Amino acid sequence: DDDNLRAALPWLAEQGNAELGLRLVNALRLHWFMRGRLVEGCDWLLTMASLPGSTAYPQLRADALINAGFIAREYGDYERAWAASREALSLTFTITKRIADE
Repeated sequence: DDDNLRAALPWLAEQGNAELGLRLVNALRLHWFMRGRLVEGCDWLLTMASLPGSTAYPQLRADALINAGFIAREYGDYERAWAASREALSLTFTITKRIADE
């Protein structure tokens, strides 16, 4: 399975398929956590969250940033955890405000 994932993730990033990429990395967060592949997981979460098309999926992007912040904190990269968490918080605030305004 890991070989398939390691082939699929770069392909999705190269294709710019932000929606499927975000869905996949968010689903894989526990996979990376439980297997101790924290840096790899965090890298992929942030990669997919930074794809140009990711802004079209704000909730998926916020989830990826939250997951990246959690994982980065777990392996001790507090600067990366803070940056991802801060961006997720800002995005979540924007989403909540948009919903409240509707």
